[in-house]
Amino acid sequence: MQADTLRPRRLQQLALALPVPLLVVGADLMLRYSDLAKLPIDFKAYYLCSIVFITLAWYAFLGFARACLGKSQVLGLVLVCSAALFYMATIFGAFGFLGHFSVLPNVFTFDYLLDEPADCWIYVKDALRPAYLAILIAAAAGLASYLFHAAKQGAVAAGRRDLWLSSISGAILCLGFHNNVRMGPNAFTPDVDSLFSLSKAIENKIRGGEQMQVVSSGARVNVNTELGPLPHHVLLILNESLRAKSQSTYGYFRDTTPLLRQFFADHSQRIVRFDHAYANATRTMLAFPSFFTGIVPSQSGALLHREPLVFDYGRAFDLAETFLISTQSMHWGNFDRFLDTNSLDFNWYMELSGQAQQNNDRFESLDDKNIPEAFANFLKQRDQKKKFFGVIQFTNTHAPYFFDNESDLWRDSRLTNAYDNSIHYNDRQMNLILAKLEQQGLLDDTLIISTSDHGEAFGEHGYYGHLNTFYDEEARVPFWIHLPKALAKSNAIVRQLRLNARQSISNADLIPTLLSLLTRPHFDAVSGYMDHLTGAPLDQVLPEGRAIYMQNYNDIDEKTLFVGLGLIMGRYKYLLKFNQGLGEEELYDLWTDPREVHNIWPTASIGLKQAIEQRVRQQKNSKDLYTKAFPLRAGHT
Repeated sequence: MQADTLRPRRLQQLALALPVPLLVVGADLMLRYSDLAKLPIDFKAYYLCSIVFITLAWYAFLGFARACLGKSQVLGLVLVCSAALFYMATIFGAFGFLGHFSVLPNVFTFDYLLDEPADCWIYVKDALRPAYLAILIAAAAGLASYLFHAAKQGAVAAGRRDLWLSSISGAILCLGFHNNVRMGPNAFTPDVDSLFSLSKAIENKIRGGEQMQVVSSGARVNVNTELGPLPHHVLLILNESLRAKSQSTYGYFRDTTPLLRQFFADHSQRIVRFDHAYANATRTMLAFPSFFTGIVPSQSGALLHREPLVFDYGRAFDLAETFLISTQSMHWGNFDRFLDTNSLDFNWYMELSGQAQQNNDRFESLDDKNIPEAFANFLKQRDQKKKFFGVIQFTNTHAPYFFDNESDLWRDSRLTNAYDNSIHYNDRQMNLILAKLEQQGLLDDTLIISTSDHGEAFGEHGYYGHLNTFYDEEARVPFWIHLPKALAKSNAIVRQLRLNARQSISNADLIPTLLSLLTRPHFDAVSGYMDHLTGAPLDQVLPEGRAIYMQNYNDIDEKTLFVGLGLIMGRYKYLLKFNQGLGEEELYDLWTDPREVHNIWPTASIGLKQAIEQRVRQQKNSKDLYTKAFPLRAGHT
């Protein structure tokens, strides 16, 4: 065929390849125009390259489909139907994720999907409604019909020269997208974004990169102070993805925690409930180690791996026996290595339980019904001459929100119903722990502090789940203290705790509070070990004007999802978020706007903005994040 004849045929084939990417780009622009308009020039170049890439990909596909149809109509039909279904599933999945989380999926999304498919399945099930499936199938059928006729009518067999040029160009573009998809989050068309985010996640999975950097326990500071006998038993309870606003003990309209509510009523003189407690991170990967050290993510990572673990403080007391009981997998996140310490006497978690995974809906945990039994076994075998000092971690309130038939109280397909049922199930398991303490006569001499690593969002600000940002649904957690009888007799302690219960506090306050209550009146003996902690003892007067820091990543070099920070100063909550690599600021008055609806940052006073910036710059990682968000601000607003 002559070159002058081939050229129009190639243009015809290219024209036939254009409708699909143009439709996708058109839909993308309608949904994300305001975000795409904010892209810097280099990111806009990424976006244009992705349009070119997907157009050339369809051009090549039509030629390949034409060749297959020439050999077998059935083979060609199977090819176009498979391609159409896969492509439309990719587009629907990308836009569905955008509707659920307000961003397109990226590498971290697929890393999580490959690591925890069971946890992700709940969101997929929520989206797989009959109407959506019908639309997906209809769209795939329409695309397959178009591809079939386009391949038959307009495609032309590629010459050897065209084949080599397209192959080399495609390989270069593929390599570029694969290696740079993390560098421009949400800066590609949804199809290219998803395909190459998945390819990068698969590479990460094959290479087996560690999820968390850890050091040996020998690198930690030793607690060498003689603290004397442990005055009370200590039980720290860490829940998972449990937000305060969904507990009836915090005023929720459903009675999700009837047993805990009754426990509070029966022991009202010894219970202090904190109504404005906040997580240090809304990402378990950082909230979990922060709970055990008191080091928050806005601080240096070196501190996280150097400061003593809570068990190290426990063993500094005489006649103390430490324990950890958890249904979580500690291999996940290398938490078993992070918690490697000689100060832990009894260790029980998923890998050490000797049990097969009993909760089939959860990828990284056992059923929480195992915890009361494990705790009872510990109490049975412990040294009765010693006080116990330990941590219990529940996990079933994490997606997909496990519960049994007895807690299946709210029954429709909404995620909030499954979540509320899982809280009711959690309430029953926790009550078994509290009842066991009471039955054995230990409750009156046990100091209990209960909290959660973070909360969970259900569309309040346009997304679901956690690790998104630091609005209250994600960041505000239940936090309560049960005092032993001896401490409850101190009016000064109870009065100060109740005063501080009206203020904003955080999980970073847990270790300072614990040690202050246990070492009174010799708190100075351990206060030196807490020089690097941002928290404060809640049984003492809180420092005036202190700030609470929340952060999910140490910096923005990862270019991953939901990078940002949160800061609480008195009545105000400041949020720094990254949109297409650019910093965006929000400010809420929690006293007058508890639902965080009205962003008052644009009208805030210069003095308030300067005070916030000054606080952000006081912590290493929050300062680095702020500087990268606003490089032109030379240390002042």
